[in-house]
Amino acid sequence: MPEKRWFSRYVLPFMASNMYVLAEGEDALVIDPQPSEEACAALQRTAAGRILVLLTHEHFDHTSGVNFFRRHIPSVRVLAHAETAHHIETARNNRPLALLKMVAEENRAEIMEAYRSYPMESISVDAHLADGQEFLWHGHVIDVVEVPGHSPGSLLFSFDDGMVFTGDYLIPRTAVILRYPGGSEEAYERITLPKLKAIPNGRLILPGHGAPYRFDGRAMDWNQRR
Repeated sequence: MPEKRWFSRYVLPFMASNMYVLAEGEDALVIDPQPSEEACAALQRTAAGRILVLLTHEHFDHTSGVNFFRRHIPSVRVLAHAETAHHIETARNNRPLALLKMVAEENRAEIMEAYRSYPMESISVDAHLADGQEFLWHGHVIDVVEVPGHSPGSLLFSFDDGMVFTGDYLIPRTAVILRYPGGSEEAYERITLPKLKAIPNGRLILPGHGAPYRFDGRAMDWNQRR
């Protein structure tokens, strides 16, 4: 078993989504990348020249940094569900539309500046992931679990049977959102909910928004759909 390591967490301004980064020598693992100069500088200080990117799903706040890292790091390989890959290859799908819903008179200039800072561009995925896949990264075991409902391309990543990256499921004190385009209450109830309930108590949850926490019954109470 490799030495236990901890991920660094970076929070995207305004949309408050999490990016998780773990560096191992010249390699780094990045979950849900965002355009963070701070993270990029940290990776460059460690001489990380190869990044493996895992996408929990296709929504912009979880994919916005893919091309940013491709512009700054020599080798970036991106893995995602086929549905995610199909969605983000179309440039117009990669717009920060959620920002427009946050506009108010007092923050209009700041929000619109942030909106315009994101280029509308296609994002390519190097290989597809599917339910039940398992692979190694620097001796760490990563298991892939399909969890449709929030979006068609949603995945969980179990890391060394000790932590789970859950994307937009199991967000602290937040109900799961199923009403976005591609969301499915039926798929959530039939496929995803049983998988979430099967997560062992005590497992470290690293959600797509909010702080990491240890899984227990409260998490399922928070995760009532809306």
